[in-house]
Amino acid sequence: MHALALSCLPCSTDGRLGQVSPPAAGATKGMAMDLIKAMTFGAILSATVALVVGSQGSSAGPLAIHAVHLADAKIYWSWPIFLSASGLSFGIMLLQR
Repeated sequence: MHALALSCLPCSTDGRLGQVSPPAAGATKGMAMDLIKAMTFGAILSATVALVVGSQGSSAGPLAIHAVHLADAKIYWSWPIFLSASGLSFGIMLLQR
């Protein structure tokens, strides 16, 4: 094999070729915290956009904005916006690591 082909194989910290070491315990804890932060941002963005669009009486087509009645309050919500915003912010947080 060429030296270039060997350098492309994943290896662990002790030099064994072809074996990838698992992530450290602290790394998964940090990813869980990033996911919680991303979901918080997704909820804030979803509520803000849904409030602006939903208060005008529109469902915004594929955004699927709908009114949720909690007690005496009417809250607008959109699951597609929430999932998209959470995924986007989680990706941005992973890029910043």
